Amino acid sequence: MKILSLDLSYAKTGWSVLSIKKDNITIIACGLITSNKELEPNKRIYETVEKINKIYSLYNPDFVLKEGAIMGRSSTGLNVIKTHGAYEYSLTINDRDFNDVHNATIKSWCRNYLIDYHNFDKDDIKNMNKKLMVATAIEKYFNKTINEIWTPKGKLIDDIADSIAMVLTAYYRGLL
Repeated sequence: MKILSLDLSYAKTGWSVLSIKKDNITIIACGLITSNKELEPNKRIYETVEKINKIYSLYNPDFVLKEGAIMGRSSTGLNVIKTHGAYEYSLTINDRDFNDVHNATIKSWCRNYLIDYHNFDKDDIKNMNKKLMVATAIEKYFNKTINEIWTPKGKLIDDIADSIAMVLTAYYRGLL
């Protein structure tokens, strides 16, 4: 089974394509889509959806996962919701299977994975930056550094890390 996973947002969308074969999960490709700030909102959303659709066409996944839309009361929240809606519409009209995975579910799986399989204690996790916790969990899972989630200067690209962790979470939580 091939999964396209999206940490979908208005400004930056982390994406990954992973393969699952008999409990063996591998990363095929991943990256970051950054929308053009010079464009008006609807055009930015359109271009993001078009780029995601090109990735979909290139890898032809069996299923799409996307992080559930999280929105507070910020002024930019409406554009995030519009981006999610536009892509969900694209999935629906093209008869593509998809599911949402909530951010808290991803963080929970990562926390439990580190505690249960890598001898982290609850205090270690409690004191760890949540974005770094996700990166640590996926690198521990694959038993290697995932270069694609780090900039050349060593800064975490958490949107890509979240998209990879989303597939692991969905698989081990039985959401696929």
